[in-house]
Formats: sequence, structure tokens, C-alpha cells
Amino acid sequence: MRRLFRKLAFTGLGLVVLALNVDALLTQAINPAAPEVGPRAIRDAELVTQGDLRRLGPCWWTNHRGEHVLYAEGDPYTLGFCAGALADTDQVLDRQELALTSALDTFVPLKPVQFLLIRTLAVVYRRLPRRLFEAEREEILGISEGRVDRWDYLGPTYGRVLYYHALHDISQAMIDNPILAACTAFAVTGTVTADGHTLLGRNFDFEAGRVFDEDKVVAFVRPDVGLPFVSVSWGGMAGAVTGMNAAGIGVVLNAAGSDRLATDGRPTTLVLRDILQLATSVEEAAQIVRAADVLVPDLFTVADGKTGEMAVIELAPEKVAVRRGGPTVLTTNHFLHPDFADDEENAKRILSGTTATRLARLAERVHGREGPLDVPGVVSVLRDRLRPGGKPAGLGHRGTIDALIAAHSVVFDLTARRLWVARAPHTLGEYAAYDLGEVMAQGSLQDHGALPPDPLLAEGAYERLQRTLALEDEARHQEPTQAVRTLEEALALTPDHPPALLGLAEACEAAGAPDCARDHYRRFLRQGPPYLDQAERAAARLRALGSARVEHAGRSPDQAAAGVIAPGG
Repeated sequence: MRRLFRKLAFTGLGLVVLALNVDALLTQAINPAAPEVGPRAIRDAELVTQGDLRRLGPCWWTNHRGEHVLYAEGDPYTLGFCAGALADTDQVLDRQELALTSALDTFVPLKPVQFLLIRTLAVVYRRLPRRLFEAEREEILGISEGRVDRWDYLGPTYGRVLYYHALHDISQAMIDNPILAACTAFAVTGTVTADGHTLLGRNFDFEAGRVFDEDKVVAFVRPDVGLPFVSVSWGGMAGAVTGMNAAGIGVVLNAAGSDRLATDGRPTTLVLRDILQLATSVEEAAQIVRAADVLVPDLFTVADGKTGEMAVIELAPEKVAVRRGGPTVLTTNHFLHPDFADDEENAKRILSGTTATRLARLAERVHGREGPLDVPGVVSVLRDRLRPGGKPAGLGHRGTIDALIAAHSVVFDLTARRLWVARAPHTLGEYAAYDLGEVMAQGSLQDHGALPPDPLLAEGAYERLQRTLALEDEARHQEPTQAVRTLEEALALTPDHPPALLGLAEACEAAGAPDCARDHYRRFLRQGPPYLDQAERAAARLRALGSARVEHAGRSPDQAAAGVIAPGG
């Protein structure tokens, strides 16, 4: 008996020690140690408000043609403190956190599961804080101390803001799916452009919430070390996804898919920020990427306004390939360099998603252009809503360049150091013009006008699309007969919208109306299904319903014809 009690005692002691160690590991992971920065004058600076303009020390924040604009200068902590404090004056950071928590509630509705998921991810990526440079940790500390944190119940502010900077990487590693990747970018120069300038255009498709579109931030940054630059992203962001520096280097980030993933590495948004702050050439940008161990696969489209040189840097953990281009280079969401030819996940992305379809249409628009491209011409490409071959598509078709899901759409004239940023919604608002050199020289913002909004806004087509999306969501929770009526209403508002076509076919079948089901399965397949699994599902149901003719079964001709564009673009 004494031996049994001794065993139980040792077992209990072991469990206590294990629990303490796990608790210590979780605490360290969720609440990483913040850097020591000492006194900073910006903490005592007075916030001065003059209409839409708010000043804090050397920094300012304003609203320009419906877009938030930030100017920040100084050491890393000051840059971060200004970014957090000034964005907080418009409650931008609160709206972002609400959108992120709402998205988490949608994907993981059970709170206990959320609790376990967050702590599991914190442990898996516990080495992340050590992979950030000291200057990056100081800037993130500034962001977390500059804001008023109304969400601290989600976790300590500094650790939470730090991990937000890896949100792109962690979410991509967790739920990497061709359906979730839809960014499109391209660069042109020389004889392809009207004035010989180097132009870079991109749609950044990001669906974490409307706030990331409606509250986008155009940030002009003058760091105390390195080059001044402008970045288009969202509030409280030390990293970057879209930007241009004073040396005329423009760079944008597109997600990719690869067999290679890692749990220890640098967030790619911070690598892109390194390029903006340090690179004066495409080769220097490539060197920065080669030196960075990353978490997930991504594509950097980079171009130089001084020389016209351009490339796509294709990277995955422990692998980097540079696809040179000129006078054009095109990018969607898959690798084209021969070094990734044996990557199964990349091949799956090409076959299953929309990346090949969008690349084919992008090649048609850029290579098949009637004349040289100027900035309005680049905007026209970014607003393209047709399938390859110029075939019509239902508004919001995910196989088009512009599926109306962009969190920001931007055109850079890298030679002139100017940029145009679309006002919400997505690509449809006017594209406001900004001059990087002028802002940095004068420390103020001048109004250089804007390119006109898309006619869809005035026509009301976008509002009808939003109603269509809402009706599709309602139909998912209705019994089949009611769902049929709801989806018919949705298609009356936005004809040939693929999800509504497929949903209506399935609802008709469930309601015992085979003729209706067959008709809408065929209509869906004729529209060129965005995704392979949807095409296969529709074709299988047609066969099950006794249809002797299955059009566009399996892979749609649009996507199969996309193939692979040569590395030169």
C-alpha cells in the first residue's frame, strides 16, 4: 500500500510539473517579452486636431478623397506609436479587430475550440518573436502602446499585435486553399507604356472584412534608417503588402501554394517592408528575399522605375527562384519558374483554382493590347471582369481579374514616383493620385485629382451584387422550395452569378424538380466554373440526373487553355 501511495504521489507531482511547464510555455508564447525602449518624446506629444488633419509630434493623419492617409517619421518606436495612436483617432483598429474576431466566430463558432486553437497556434509559432529584428519589435511595441486597447481580453496587446503581423502566414498555412488566393499583379515598361515609364498595377484580394477595404491606409513613412516609402495596407501595420520607395522600387505581395511550409521563419509582410526600406534595385530586393527564412510560399512582383528592370521573386521556405521579366511581367497565385515544376501543391493550385484563368486573361489584356498602356489603361486591366477570350462572366465571377473582392487596388508610376489608389468599394471608386516625392519634400499632401469611378457604381450593379450575395447566404439556411425562390430572386438581380446558379441547381434537385436542376447545372457549366471541384460536382449531378450531354465537364476550357506563360511574362 505504501508503495502504491508513493507511485501516486510521484505521478501527481509529475503531472503538476508538466502542467506548470505547459502553462509557462503558453504564457511565454502568448505574451512574448516586449523590448526595452526607454523614454520617448512621442509619448508626451500633444495630439492637435485641425479639421480632418491630426498631428502628433512629427506625424500626421488625414482623410483624402475618402481614404485614410498617414505620414510618419522617426525611429522605429515613434513610427509605430504614431501609426497606432493616429489610426485610433478614427477607431480604425477597433473596427479591424471586430472584423477579425467576427471572422474567427464564423470559421470557429465554439468558444472553447477558439481558446484551444489560439493557444495551440501560439505554441506552434512560439519562435516567431525571436525571428523579428529589434527595430521591428520596437515599432510593434510603439503600435501597441500608441493605441487605446479595448480588446485586451483577447490577449496582451504587444503579443497580439505582434502575431497579427504573421496573420497572412499563419492563416495561409492553416487553411491554404486555391479558393482563398486571388490577387493579380503586373508590371510594364519601355515600348509597352505610353511614355516609357515603368508601371506596376495590382489588386490585393483580401476578404477578412469590409473594413480592410473601406478603412485602407495610404502610409507615407520616413524611417530614421533607410529609404522613405509609401505603403498601402491597413491601420497599425509595420509590415507591407503593396508599396513603392523613393528609389523607384515598387513591390507587391501575392499568395502562392507549395509543398514547403514552416513553423519557424519571418512573416513575408516584414520581408516586403525590408525591400521598401532598403532596396535600390531589383537585385537588392532579390538578395533581401534570399536572406530571409520565411514561413509560407509567396510571390513578390518587383520593378525598378529607374531602369525598367522587373522580376517576380518566387519563394517558399528554403527555396527562392527569380523569374525575370521585361518589358512585361505577370503574376497571379502560382509559381512559373522551372525550379517549382515538381511542386505538387503548386500544380494543384493551377488545376483547381482561378489563378491560371486570371493569368490567361491578364496575358490577353497586356500582350494583346491595341496600343501602349498608360495609367488609365492599367486601371482598365485591373477592372477587367471577363473570362479568357473576352467571354462574359456573371458579376463577381472568381475566375476574373476583378471579382470585386479587392481590399485595395493600386497603380504605381515608378518612374514618376506617383501612385493611384482606388477608393472603396474595391476597384469601383475613383483612383486618388499621390506623389511620394512631393509628400516627402514638403511634409504635406496636395490634391492631384483622381481617375473617375467605374460606371457600375452609378448603374447600381454593385448594390445589386451585394443583395445577391445576401440572398445566397439566406438560401443556405432555407428548405429547398424556399431556397429556389430566393436564388431565383438573386439571379434576377445579378444574372449568371456562379454561386447562385450552382445553388439554384442543387436546390431544384433537392426540391424534386429535375428539369430545373439540369437546366441550371448546364448554365453553371457554360459559365466556366471558377473551381474544379464545383465543375466536377455539377457534371456528376447532371450524369446522375440522366443527362446524356454534359458540357464543360471537369476542367473548364478557360482554365485548361491558360497553361503556363513563359518566364519572360
